[in-house]
Amino acid sequence: MDQEQIESKLRSDLPEVECAMVPAEGTLPVMLLNVDPARDEWMLERIRQLASENAAGEGSPGWVLSESFTSFEQMGVVYREHLIKLIEYRFYYKDRPILVYGELPPMHPAGYQFNVNMFLQHVKRNRVEAAREYLQDHAKTLGRDYIADVFEIKSFLGNLIFNVTITLADMDVQSTGLEESKYTYFKNVDGASSLDEVMTVLDQFMTEVQECTAGSGGKRSDPNMKMLLDYMHEHFDQPLGLAEVAKHFHFNPSYLSSYFSSHKKEGFNEYLNKIRIEKAEELLRSDDVTISEISSMVGYSDHSYFCKVFKKFTGLSPSRYRRKFWA
Repeated sequence: MDQEQIESKLRSDLPEVECAMVPAEGTLPVMLLNVDPARDEWMLERIRQLASENAAGEGSPGWVLSESFTSFEQMGVVYREHLIKLIEYRFYYKDRPILVYGELPPMHPAGYQFNVNMFLQHVKRNRVEAAREYLQDHAKTLGRDYIADVFEIKSFLGNLIFNVTITLADMDVQSTGLEESKYTYFKNVDGASSLDEVMTVLDQFMTEVQECTAGSGGKRSDPNMKMLLDYMHEHFDQPLGLAEVAKHFHFNPSYLSSYFSSHKKEGFNEYLNKIRIEKAEELLRSDDVTISEISSMVGYSDHSYFCKVFKKFTGLSPSRYRRKFWA
């Protein structure tokens, strides 16, 4: 239904209530309803009925109802503090045809932080199902903590996808398809309109992770290679070259170069650039730091060289990557 149809429907189904469309932010229709206070309960029940009748079908509208107010001076506060928040809370209660401000469920804050290291350890040890269950349990706590910022949740889950793909690469798991599809997962998480929709995307992602690890037979790097990769991941933001790493591990630089290439599909420098660019992508998906700051944060002293390497790996300049992500 468009705005005119909604207004017409309310006028016909609530003949004793004065209705008026109110200019508001965005494209969502906002209606101002005026009725004799003695008939508040009747109006509320009738609106519930209308919301339920219109709740059938995919893409059906979700209704929200603020508390009543007695003067126009209160309208701005009610709009900002009640109506806008209710619209945000619909992310957690997409299945309810209507949310009424005075009837929100009691708060049950999560009370603990998601343990990213434990989650990634499950993935590293081929316990993908345990990782999936841990993620699903966390989603339930998010649903009970319905005032949690939706943008922050999406950013966190997007970074979780990013970290899992890096973990698989370090395990030598063949995950080329996942590397390509991770951007679709980022986009789908960002565009999700409900927590259930986000978790469906994450469940699809974890299924693909499980297929990758099962298909690889759980292949791992040997202990020396693992120490080498861990060192690169821990020190990527520092001046790091083949000679420095070889000296740290008491290897001959030529031997280290051959050793690295025999275990990874790319050479030392290419893999180091890959680590740095993936970290740069993560930072670009936030809007807190400038591109020049990101360049130095991921280990590039030359900003123009950083931009050149970034475009080689992603096909986009850092500024265009950021604009595309936020679009």
